[in-house]
Amino acid sequence: MSTASAPSRNGSSKWSGGAVRSRAGGQGRSHQQLRQLFSQSRSRGGQGSAAVVRPPAPAVSLDCEMVGCGPDGNISALAQVSICDENGDVLLDEIVMPDMRITDFRHHITGLSWNIIRDRGISFEAARTLVTDITRGKVLVGHALQHDLQVLAIDHPVHMIRDTSKYKPLRPPGMTRNAVPSLKRLTNHWLNREIQTGIHNSVEDCRAAMDLYLKFQSQWERQFLAVTDTQKSWNSASGLEDEHAHASGIPQTANKSGQGSRKRSRCDYGASRQSASERYDSDDSCGTTEAASVAASEGSPASNNVGVDGCKPHGSVDGSARGDGVSGYDPTRDAEEFPGVSFSGLTKKERKRLRKKLRSEHAGSLL
Repeated sequence: MSTASAPSRNGSSKWSGGAVRSRAGGQGRSHQQLRQLFSQSRSRGGQGSAAVVRPPAPAVSLDCEMVGCGPDGNISALAQVSICDENGDVLLDEIVMPDMRITDFRHHITGLSWNIIRDRGISFEAARTLVTDITRGKVLVGHALQHDLQVLAIDHPVHMIRDTSKYKPLRPPGMTRNAVPSLKRLTNHWLNREIQTGIHNSVEDCRAAMDLYLKFQSQWERQFLAVTDTQKSWNSASGLEDEHAHASGIPQTANKSGQGSRKRSRCDYGASRQSASERYDSDDSCGTTEAASVAASEGSPASNNVGVDGCKPHGSVDGSARGDGVSGYDPTRDAEEFPGVSFSGLTKKERKRLRKKLRSEHAGSLL
């Protein structure tokens, strides 16, 4: 925090309108610049409240359903993927054949059976290609999209994602601080309609997420635009200050020894706490135990498995913090030998047991 200098002889403060030196010794912003940036961000966020703000690209909504694979059925694999547009029209609705043997169809949630998947299922790579082609350059809408993207093994630009599970104005009143609302609860509260009353319908979930987004679209995009503009102004001001300091010969004092590492550790700790706090409501029909819903972050991005329930995992905890033997584990070799199979969250013994089982199944299929 910057402190004011001693008053000058005429009684005025030296720091009024002047540049404030940062704690690390570098040249900081003037208070006038900070006030101007703050007022600009507020005016951008509040102006034109009645005007409709459109997203940067057309929006599509995505939802996936998973089945269980592995010895205990605790490895989730993609079994169905659906995509809808802003009008609710279905752009994609495909059953997917997992790359490994299904041990739990989770029929009470997915409604899938071996006959359905065998007769209608397409390969995982084909489904992944279709999703990538449809969503490229689009605003992606969905609920807890990080799990859908993980199970599909695809990336999407962060500024093009609109996740209804993370948008705070959507949170119904009366929720606890760290609770994340389920799609079922949001749809009932804001749209006054029931979904997920029995077997989950991925197309229905897509339309529900899209309708929630469209209901808050102008407000959502206006806030997003205000934040983006403020960040651009802030970065621009920082660049001008650095250029001015360099031209005027002002020395830029480096951070104190160890200060950078302390800041990084604090950020990592905050991210870990935020990740651990993202849990669904107790009324979510896909509820599971907290231990079962841990999604380890060790796996490679080319994995189409996530969670352990019929829907999506309800929390995420870094594997290295769990002390379960997954720290230091390199998933590259397993990803090459067993494509589409996730070893996330498994201990060393569990990984060894799963490798042995997969190899024996593969050898049996060759006979």
